[in-house]
Amino acid sequence: MNYLLVIYLQIVFFDQEWLHRAKKQFKHNFPTNKKIALYVPTYREHQSEVPLDFSSLKRQLNDEWLVMVKPHLHDKELYQKVKDIDGIISDFKEMDLAQILPSVDCLITDYSSIPFEYSLANPNGKMVFFCYDYEEYKKEVGIEEGFQYWAPGKIVKKQNELVSAIQAPSEEGFETFNQMWNEYAHGSAREQLLKWVKNVYDN
Repeated sequence: MNYLLVIYLQIVFFDQEWLHRAKKQFKHNFPTNKKIALYVPTYREHQSEVPLDFSSLKRQLNDEWLVMVKPHLHDKELYQKVKDIDGIISDFKEMDLAQILPSVDCLITDYSSIPFEYSLANPNGKMVFFCYDYEEYKKEVGIEEGFQYWAPGKIVKKQNELVSAIQAPSEEGFETFNQMWNEYAHGSAREQLLKWVKNVYDN
């Protein structure tokens, strides 16, 4: 992971005051007792329609979950698909993704880098990987080697599998995943960088 990004993530996700403010702002903007499921798909240059019926997804999850969808900035098609669906949140009231993640109970994504952030933002959360185009994406773009083994959550391809995975109790934490991918994210990268810069310029 980019070292500067590691520093940024540690500044916010290891800062308890920042986390408290982010959660408070989220609760203010979205006052609900429901669990939060957030869908954040990666951007696909060769756009393919997401095979989800979001109205049906909301009904299938009943009243236990509030479904949020955050399309990529350039994915106008998905945004148009979900923006007017009753009960699906796509307007985040100027909150950025980092501010949202600490309040998310279940992150739904695919090949995005967002799991690296979410595992730090909410260590007690869960992830589901909705990879409906797995073989196609693997062939055209490429997927990190061993993804199906180290992904910290269930990989599904169909809507009924997605619903079941969201509703199922979390089967694993992020400890192994973080040991593999967030090895240097332990809350002191900023201090280490400043110490390194000081040593370089002092010598």
